[in-house]
Amino acid sequence: MQFASLPLSTALRLIGPFGFGFFLSMFTRTLSNMVKQPIQLELGLGEEAVGLALGTSFFLAFGLMQLPVGVLVDRYDPRRVNALMFLLAAVGSVVMAFSYTSLGLTLGRALMGVGFAAGLMASLKIYAMWFPREKLVTLNSVQFMIGVLGAWCATKPVEYMLAHMDWRDIYLMFAVITVLAAAIMMTVSPLRAHDGQVQTLGQQLRGLLGVYRDAYFWRLAPWMFVAMGISQGLSALYLFSWFTDVAEQPSPLAASNVTLITLVSVLNFALLGPLSEWLERRGHSPLLLPVVAQLGAIVCLGLLAAQVLVAVVPQWIAWTMLVGTSTLAYAVLARSFPLELVGRVYTAFNLLGFMTTALVQWFVGMVLDSYPTAQIAEGYQVAFLGLMLLLMIAAGWFGIASRLSRQ
Repeated sequence: MQFASLPLSTALRLIGPFGFGFFLSMFTRTLSNMVKQPIQLELGLGEEAVGLALGTSFFLAFGLMQLPVGVLVDRYDPRRVNALMFLLAAVGSVVMAFSYTSLGLTLGRALMGVGFAAGLMASLKIYAMWFPREKLVTLNSVQFMIGVLGAWCATKPVEYMLAHMDWRDIYLMFAVITVLAAAIMMTVSPLRAHDGQVQTLGQQLRGLLGVYRDAYFWRLAPWMFVAMGISQGLSALYLFSWFTDVAEQPSPLAASNVTLITLVSVLNFALLGPLSEWLERRGHSPLLLPVVAQLGAIVCLGLLAAQVLVAVVPQWIAWTMLVGTSTLAYAVLARSFPLELVGRVYTAFNLLGFMTTALVQWFVGMVLDSYPTAQIAEGYQVAFLGLMLLLMIAAGWFGIASRLSRQ
């Protein structure tokens, strides 16, 4: 039996460990949604301070590590790179568990951001090394589906855990599980040597510069990394609080809604790869699906900004499904460059996406802090309108650049 042209046993030995690693990376991003309010209550942090500590520090560290990670996974064994960095993430989780100040939280989350920086990139590089390139869209969608399952486990299950243990205990447990994931990655995943001669560091850096000088990269990437950054920024830190602050729902109902939205995202990623391949087989551009969907995402964000408090869960589901197509950019970009550059292509794109995520979380926190508690809904409205404007500018960039490229 085969999966994506490989024996099923080999495919599982690749997808299992690396999928589990990305599962943990997505879990810890979404975990902030659920522990944000308990941490605020205990430490007395405002929205901007908690946003910087739990969100911006993680995504900023994560983003800044993307370029070094791209060089490392293209040069060395991605299994070893990822496993060693996971140990640093475990240290950061322990620091979080014993932090009593915003500075300690920031340091812990930054260490976790560095430690998980290779979680997705090493996985996608491994898949590019083992699987046929025409299967990368499906493999990448499977990876994101597993990641969203991790995000789901950080919703309602964490709410249940918080009823029986402290948020610090959760971070200690997470540290142990992260060390286990590193061990599984090194012992279960098969090793494949890099094809061809290993490039010098100078050659690798020139390859990275070549990615950033590529016209096609800059035509497609800005719209998609802005969409990805806004999606991650909102879902990782502000989705739960939007339901409690704007829709005025009790915490259990808000947690249930976040859980439902996340589960729909799992289904969405399960279908994205096959749908994209089906459209391509019928002669359509691989950009058709993400471009059309991102236009719909702008409309959905406009509805959320207008705060039409009718069918709010379907609104968030539609936004999540449409904006999630930005992840198709990974496979589309990878197919436009040689295999030896794939790791750097992924990280060049990821750097921009996660820097956008960090800026989005800082921006939303700053806007919310400028409004009193009684007017917090208006703060969300202003923040969301600003994000919608950014998406529209990015879409305009893509349209203009595409037209110029055809002239």
